[in-house]
Amino acid sequence: MDRRNAFGFLATGVGMLLLPSTEPSWFPAVSGGPDAAVMWLDAMGFVLTVFGSSLVLRHYLFPAIGRWIETGRTAAAERHAVPVAHSRAMHFGLPGR
Repeated sequence: MDRRNAFGFLATGVGMLLLPSTEPSWFPAVSGGPDAAVMWLDAMGFVLTVFGSSLVLRHYLFPAIGRWIETGRTAAAERHAVPVAHSRAMHFGLPGR
């Protein structure tokens, strides 16, 4: 699965969820309960939306969070690094001073 698939699943799922409410004439009411096609579209729309959104999270959000954490760690390590000119070895009369 690549990133295009993730957005394809997400868009298809959202479209399936919204279709019965946007085009009610395509799904005439039946006596005795809800239409089976509407229930199928709702169920499959939910499944595809969850699947697509999890793929979007996997391909975009989780790597972005990982890069953000690594950037913070790198910046913290650079802040706490001791420059060579200020290290203890330079203050004990060792050669090179």
